[in-house]
Amino acid sequence: MLSFLDSMKEYVDKARQRAALAEDAYRTAASEFQAASNDLTIWSNAYALALKERERWQAEARETQTQLPMELPDAGENARQPPSIPVEQPRTEEINKAAKVREILAARGGITPAELWMEVKDFNMTRPYLYSVLKRLRDNNEVAVRKNGKYMLKPRAAEGKSEEMETEMIQ
Repeated sequence: MLSFLDSMKEYVDKARQRAALAEDAYRTAASEFQAASNDLTIWSNAYALALKERERWQAEARETQTQLPMELPDAGENARQPPSIPVEQPRTEEINKAAKVREILAARGGITPAELWMEVKDFNMTRPYLYSVLKRLRDNNEVAVRKNGKYMLKPRAAEGKSEEMETEMIQ
C-alpha cells in the first residue's frame, strides 16, 4: 500500500507542476490581453476624436464657402472658341529600325554599340530599343559578339534576311 501512496504522491506533484506552468501561461496571456485591450481603447478614442475634428473643419468650411450661381450666363455669339492646335501628321514613310541595324552591321566588319548608336540615332531610335534589337539578333544567332565588344552580322543571317526581304518585296 505504501508504494501505491508513493506513486499517487508523484502524480499529485506532477499535476501541481503542470498547474503552476498553466497558471504562469494564463497570467502571461491575461497580461497580453489587457495590453491589447488598452491599445484598442486608446486608438478607438483617438480615431473618434479625429473624426469629430474633421467634421468640425468641414462645418467651418461650409459656413465660410461662398455660393456660386447654379446657371452660367449664356455667351451667345460672343462665345470664345478654344484655340486650334495644329496636329502633326504622322509620317507616311516608316523605317524598319531592325532592318536598318542589320544593314549597318552588314556594311561594317565589326561595330560597337556606341558606334552603332551614333549611326542610328537619326532614325528616331532610342538607345534602349537599339540594345533590345541587338539582344534579339544575338538570341536568334544572327550576330556574333567579339571579345572586344564589337558586333558583326553572321554571313548566313545576312543572306537569309536579304532573301526574306526580297520575297517580301516581291509579294
